[in-house]
Amino acid sequence: MFIKSDEWFPLIKAVLVIIVGSFLSLISFAYLGDGFNF
Repeated sequence: MFIKSDEWFPLIKAVLVIIVGSFLSLISFAYLGDGFNF
C-alpha cells in the first residue's frame, strides 16, 4: 500500500506531537521530582 505524500504530513505531525509531549512530560516529572526533593 502506497501512501501519498500529502498524507505523510499529518501523520508525521501527529507522531512528533506524541513524541514531544511524552518527552516534555518525562522531563517535567523528573525536574519536579528532583526540585522538590530539596
